Amino acid sequence: MSSDGSRYFDGQSTAWQLIWFGPDEWVAGTFPVTREQLLQLRHLFDYGDDEWFARTYPIEPHHWPTLLRVLSCPEPAPEYNYFIEGYATDL
Repeated sequence: MSSDGSRYFDGQSTAWQLIWFGPDEWVAGTFPVTREQLLQLRHLFDYGDDEWFARTYPIEPHHWPTLLRVLSCPEPAPEYNYFIEGYATDL
């Protein structure tokens, strides 16, 4: 994301996704996460001062019950590594 933090204040110009990678480390899939959903999920992660998830956060097994309930996303497959990440929408 840009070094101009004001562009992303309060989650502006930001979108989020659940993303997973296969054994070959290529993106195997994505699933959109809305702002409202992120607000329900971010307490699960140690995000420090990254309140709007500009970085990538690994999904741990204990996260899945809440993720499945809030996102209504597909069940995780054991061969994939899952993360939640934010990205700039105004580039």
